[in-house]
Amino acid sequence: MKDGMVRACLARVTSRIRHHFDENPSEGWAWDCAPNADRDADTIWYLKDYGPASLRLMFGWRYELQLRPENFGCYQSMNKSQFDAVKSGFARIDRYMQGGSIFMEKRNFSFGLPNDGHLTQRDLVWVAARFEDEFVKQAIEKIERFTRNQTMTAAIYELNRIATV
Repeated sequence: MKDGMVRACLARVTSRIRHHFDENPSEGWAWDCAPNADRDADTIWYLKDYGPASLRLMFGWRYELQLRPENFGCYQSMNKSQFDAVKSGFARIDRYMQGGSIFMEKRNFSFGLPNDGHLTQRDLVWVAARFEDEFVKQAIEKIERFTRNQTMTAAIYELNRIATV
C-alpha cells in the first residue's frame, strides 16, 4: 500500500477513536497527539493531574498499545511487582522495558483472520479499512480497560506519584 493511503486510513480510524474520547471522556483522563510521533495516528492518554509528559497509555508505531513514560529512567529502577496491577490490563505483553516502553502489546486485534492477534502493519491497515467500525470498537475497548477501571487508574496514578517523589 502506498504511504498516503496508509496514512489516510489510519488518520480516519484515529479521528473516530479520538472523537469517542472527546464525547465520552473518562474521569481524570485526557488524550493528546503523541509528541514526536505520527500526529495522525499516534495518541496518548494520560492522567490530567500529571500531564502529558507522565506515565501514559499510547497507541504508537501504528497501533501498538504501550504503557510509556516520558522519562523512562524514573521507572527502570522500580520493582517489577509495582507494575503488576497495570500489567493485567494488557491482553498480553510482547515487550517489557524496551524501546522506551514499560509494556507493549503489538497489534493484538481480532477479525477472524489467520494472523489474528499478530497483525502486520499492512494487515492492520487492511482491517482498519475493511472492518473500520470493529477496529475502532476494539481500539476503544483496549484504552477503556485502563481509563474506565478505577483499579487501573489508581495504579497508574500511584506509579506517577512514585516517579515524581
